[in-house]
Amino acid sequence: MTISSSPRPASGESSSAARRSQSATIAGLLLLWLVPRAAMAVKQDVICPDAVTYFAHARMLEGLGPTPLPAEHFNLYPAILAGLHQLGIDYETAGRWWGVFCGSLIVVPLYSWIRRQFDDRTAVVACALVGLHPKSIEWSAQLVRDPTFCLFAACALYAGFRAATERSIGWFAAAGAAIFLATQTRIEGWFLLLPIAVWTVSESDRSWRTTGRQLAGWTALAAVYPLMLLPINAKFGANVDGPIIGGNLVKIEYLRHAPLVQNLFREPIVVVAEPPDLATPAPSSTSMTATAARPERVTVVSATEMTLRAMIRGISPLYGLLVCVGLFVGRRRWLTLQQQAAFAYFAASLLAVWLHVWESGMTTSRYALTPVIISAPYAALGCLAVANFIATKVRRLREPLLRAAAVFHAPLQNCVVAGVLLVFGLATFVDSFVTQSAEYGVDRSIGLWLKEHAGPNRSLAGTGHFVVAGYYAKADPFYRPAAAETPAAMIARCAPDVVLLETKQTSRTAVDAWLASDPTVPYRNLPQESLPPNCRSKVIVLVREVRQARGDATERR
Repeated sequence: MTISSSPRPASGESSSAARRSQSATIAGLLLLWLVPRAAMAVKQDVICPDAVTYFAHARMLEGLGPTPLPAEHFNLYPAILAGLHQLGIDYETAGRWWGVFCGSLIVVPLYSWIRRQFDDRTAVVACALVGLHPKSIEWSAQLVRDPTFCLFAACALYAGFRAATERSIGWFAAAGAAIFLATQTRIEGWFLLLPIAVWTVSESDRSWRTTGRQLAGWTALAAVYPLMLLPINAKFGANVDGPIIGGNLVKIEYLRHAPLVQNLFREPIVVVAEPPDLATPAPSSTSMTATAARPERVTVVSATEMTLRAMIRGISPLYGLLVCVGLFVGRRRWLTLQQQAAFAYFAASLLAVWLHVWESGMTTSRYALTPVIISAPYAALGCLAVANFIATKVRRLREPLLRAAAVFHAPLQNCVVAGVLLVFGLATFVDSFVTQSAEYGVDRSIGLWLKEHAGPNRSLAGTGHFVVAGYYAKADPFYRPAAAETPAAMIARCAPDVVLLETKQTSRTAVDAWLASDPTVPYRNLPQESLPPNCRSKVIVLVREVRQARGDATERR
């Protein structure tokens, strides 16, 4: 089976005109992607918990951390933040606008890839839908590595498709470079080898000449990896505790706990307990001393349910509906080897997400960004099918619609497509800019409040998203509970200046009862009224008191 590319104009003049038209189209799409992402970056005023980890790793890579960065934790995203920070840009600004830059630039390889697999019209509609996708806009402005990874993945798909169809050694090398960058950002980047391998096999005519060029191309693709490791080790090797041989290698630990691996090797696996919540929900006063340990890990069924919920939330119902319609109308094309190659990458990425959820018990809607990109052409086919249905069913309004279309000098169906995209854009605006909750707004508020009232460089204990509160409070250090450690045990072990508890897990009554039951505990529960208004019903703040009478037990040294 041979993959066909878009036909090229025969004459030089028409070829030049086509290039100008494509450049104008890409410029327009780039603007469509850039504007909402830049607006979201301006709107966002709080970081997410992952950003705190990336900042810490970036400081280590700059040699500013207390210890070198473990080599298996190397990731390209903190390395980029470190490089931008050395140019004088603070981490928050660098991360936010780097995300906008990468999140907008995805449209260039994405449009080029879809155009070669389908046609110009499908590519334009697909890129418009992804450009207006609410989660794509939301996460592009956050300080996470996903926009960077999606850019590298889109480049790898485009370069790999051209390498397979044109049997070009140069494009194979470009695909290798993009895959290298993707793997250094997320471990799922390795799955990009799947579609390129399938495309290569499908393009082979089994002649010696073709096979030789394909082998040379794959040799070039593989040779890029060690070559690109050299400058990375030269730049960051001094601040890493060993040679950098690949990013995100710590994730390989997940495979040791996979049921298939355990069944194959039948080795006893030591299960590492997950970091528990600081406090567990309990109506009695023993909640502060009750174990916070969770089950060893979530069940297979629970992990599947959590993954599906995250995918549905991340893909968004309207976009998912268009994809389903597109898969139905384009079912014959979807069953071709060309399309199954791309969806093999989709399935492998989904499996990796499931494994992460099963291992850690945590998920997020941003894991759906890769499925959104892979399914973009079918969302476009669904959008075009809906537009065609509307255009053919409203015959009684045909004349007014035709007159309206004539105003824009466009066919009726194109106007309907524009209307569908407008509806999708309005839904995106409501989802991303109006109803979006400030998920970490409470943490930012309580962190800034603690910095103002308690001062910076105070020790702080909390779990989960409270690391964001610690960042804004300039806490030093920030403590987290050990595995299966109760809140009371953590407080006794760390003796932090401030403890943050969540009201949805521990009631104020339980905390007060625990404090009253042990007079030696040197903490007081701050009155609810003294906290910022948006934190009063969600956060419990315990402050360490300095008691001269029990200085040996309570005075912070």
